[in-house]
Amino acid sequence: MQAVRSVIALAALGLLPGCGIPIFPIPIIPFAPSTEMLPEKAETPLVQAALKPGEGRPRNVTMAMRSGRVLVVERAKSDTELLASLPSAELKHEFSSAYIPPFKFRQLAAGTRHYYNFTITPEFERATSLYLNGQGEEAVEQIERILANEKNMPTLLWQASYLKVNVLIMMGRPDAAERETARLEQYEIKAMGRNHTTRALRAEVKYWAGDIEGALEDAAQVVRGLGTWRYSATYSTPPIDQVELARCVTAQARASIVLGMALVAKGQNRAALPWLELANQTMNNVMFTSRHPVTSLYFQPPEEIFWGRGMSLVALGTVLLSLEPDSKRADEVFRHARDYFDALGFRAGNVLIETFKAHALLSAGNYSRAEQQAAIGVDLAGKLGLVEYVWRLEALRGKALLELKRTAEAEKALRRAQAVVDLMAGTMASDDAKVRFGVGKDGITRDLIRIDVQQHDLTRLFEDMERGRARSFIALLANRVVAQGRGGDLVVRIRALDREIQQERSRKNALSSDRAIDAGREQRMLEERAGLVARLREQDADLADAFAVSAVGLATVQAALPNDAAMVYSVPAQGDDALLLLVVTKGTVELRRLSINAARLKRLLDAFNAVLTDPGATRQAAALNQLKLSLAVSGWPKVASVYFVPSGNMHFVPWGALETGFAVAVLPTGGWIARSPLALRQATRATIVGDPEFGGALPQLPGAREEAVTVAKFYSAPALIGAAATEAAVRERVGNGVDVLHFATHALFDPYYPLQSSLIMSDGKRAVPLTAERLFAQPLAARLVILSACETGMGQVVGGDELLGLARSFYLGGASAVVSSLWPVEDEATRIFMEVFHQRSRGGDYGAAWLAARDAVKAKGYPPSAFGAFVLGGTLGARL
Repeated sequence: MQAVRSVIALAALGLLPGCGIPIFPIPIIPFAPSTEMLPEKAETPLVQAALKPGEGRPRNVTMAMRSGRVLVVERAKSDTELLASLPSAELKHEFSSAYIPPFKFRQLAAGTRHYYNFTITPEFERATSLYLNGQGEEAVEQIERILANEKNMPTLLWQASYLKVNVLIMMGRPDAAERETARLEQYEIKAMGRNHTTRALRAEVKYWAGDIEGALEDAAQVVRGLGTWRYSATYSTPPIDQVELARCVTAQARASIVLGMALVAKGQNRAALPWLELANQTMNNVMFTSRHPVTSLYFQPPEEIFWGRGMSLVALGTVLLSLEPDSKRADEVFRHARDYFDALGFRAGNVLIETFKAHALLSAGNYSRAEQQAAIGVDLAGKLGLVEYVWRLEALRGKALLELKRTAEAEKALRRAQAVVDLMAGTMASDDAKVRFGVGKDGITRDLIRIDVQQHDLTRLFEDMERGRARSFIALLANRVVAQGRGGDLVVRIRALDREIQQERSRKNALSSDRAIDAGREQRMLEERAGLVARLREQDADLADAFAVSAVGLATVQAALPNDAAMVYSVPAQGDDALLLLVVTKGTVELRRLSINAARLKRLLDAFNAVLTDPGATRQAAALNQLKLSLAVSGWPKVASVYFVPSGNMHFVPWGALETGFAVAVLPTGGWIARSPLALRQATRATIVGDPEFGGALPQLPGAREEAVTVAKFYSAPALIGAAATEAAVRERVGNGVDVLHFATHALFDPYYPLQSSLIMSDGKRAVPLTAERLFAQPLAARLVILSACETGMGQVVGGDELLGLARSFYLGGASAVVSSLWPVEDEATRIFMEVFHQRSRGGDYGAAWLAARDAVKAKGYPPSAFGAFVLGGTLGARL
């Protein structure tokens, strides 16, 4: 009512003349569109389809368990299909489309009215202030206090959860942010009866996680839900539905920006342009509303409006510049973005803009200007102490120099970028540079590999590939607890320093802060951290690998290779170039070129996957023969065993199905064979788990139950079955170490948050996930781990071509070998494989046991899809 009385008073004083001023100052007309709840996908039918694919139909969904629900990731629509499903992006005709400049940002204070119609509390003001100043952990703590008070207004709870998601994005925790969106959606529905802003924000979360397809899907759903409605700059009367109007415009603007930026990330700049133009008009209209003498009484823009306006301008400028490198409008748009960042107090804004400009020019093929632009950005980032922008800009600069054929300069820039990234490793939780600027940490590795191959420097090639894998592993575990209690005071000190470094980085990148900074402080702390990790490596090299980049040299690996073994290292693919294999033996190293490229390899694997469910073996054998010929396996060294280090889709080659005459062990890194295995204080021979009680969330597995009982008899150890198959029971049985740990249960692979990939256990009544994240935090100590479940050998191929799924989490617990499956296998074939493998592996020769088990299943007449599903990872023979 106070706002209405103010409007009436202004009208009485005659202070409302001019174009666009409402005729009636009292709210009487609604202006928001009519909307309906945005649905989630139906889950149960998709789960069943994933577990039991139809005859001759390949599996086309991936499952993951989040927030207690089984979720499904479907194969994405093509870009053409997605764009065709969208409404028109046509702009609304406005009386004036003039650019609305910003005013000085002022945080909304406690006691004032939020435009979502709740009174801002001191706690909400404090949480927002902490967020703006880059103090993420403290902001989350404050927000949780707000959410714990159920007496707070529904709109306050909704906006507090909304703020938490943004804080988690700022902290580089998109996995936690996506989990929070599940709670946020419930708050929005309770407050507003709809869920559009949550879905739009979830799209942004997925964008920062690198799930571009998921971001497009969520953003498109919001865009379709709001149709051709547009937010207007002028109204005939103040809106009576101002809260719903604000909700709809927030959802539409964010969805349009994410849709545009996701299309840019896929190289679809021209398709992105109309959506970024729409976002630009919408945000400009929002700022007009906030400057209007009447509607400003209802609406004062918070920080996200200033930030969103700046980012919408940056995104638009990037596309305009990439489409036309001499675009004067692009220069103007970037200047406007700088205006908004400056008004907000975003210190890093200028460097961010320079980085986007360099990326746009690189995309446009204007390599000379891109290199010059990146050099300007490097200088500016260095002066401000923005270390994370230094490596991004040097990487962009190196890429541009490569295209200019200035190879020596390119290598220097890329190695500078690599050195900074290696120093920062362990303190960077996500690689948002890849989605923002088109060049991530793995891009540095690929460009250096390109140079190494050109110069035929095989020693450097091996080291660069190893460093790339090490970086991706460390980045995955940043901000996570690893091997809790191990490493003593050194780990405590490293973790404390990590927190200080991240806080310092957040302060320098704070959205709104005028506090003085020490530009060199982060660099000094990073160097101190490097010294602590070096000391840790002397005590526990495996644990140190989770904190800092370390690469074992080629000579060391050759020395560790047995005389009758070879290592075949898949070189990361370079566009359409032929695939390369680095073949290493005790005394030789050779680079071999295959006759196929990455796209052809994928087609060959797809051809095999398409006939996985064929009852006969003929079509499977034909597809596998093509794959085996293309990999030129017959020309590999004549050895008894091969250690294979995969890259890209090489991770999914079914080595057992190729019927090689030698054992194949898949390694996470080449240097893994030179590691000293963790000594296990073995107390029990075996721990066996089968068919936990799922409580209806997933189908029970009678075959897995029978398998567990059979395997348990080999070791005279009772199996944990049904309600007894809990994590607590497993940990109690494993104790200080076990020789064999066998799981026969469902496994769910999360392709975008690999640490949430999980073995499904029970709490006694229902299904609960035992995640890779938890296994890294509290490893299960076992020498041999067998994961007899669907897709346990799968994981996410992330930067550096590291496959980060469940298997890797067991190595930290001391596992020498991990056996896992690439796809579901029928019960009887699995029983035969496991029976033979367990019998033959007792002597420690896991390679021979794997071959014998494969051949036993084949001898019973089963097709390759049955005898070739299991992958051996780690060592071929346990070093006891």
